[in-house]
Amino acid sequence: MLLPQGIDAFRDHFVEALEDGTTELDGIARTALLAGSRHIHALDVQIAWLDSQIASG
Repeated sequence: MLLPQGIDAFRDHFVEALEDGTTELDGIARTALLAGSRHIHALDVQIAWLDSQIASG
């Protein structure tokens, strides 16, 4: 699996690459990585909200 460099580019293409189905990952690994990706996204949303609360202060 090849992914672009940089965290933003990585995040943009990570789920797409996992869902592609042509990677050599088995179902359990793919499921775990997708769950981790959803968790990271949820954390990003919470951090953005907290940042906005701090900024509005």
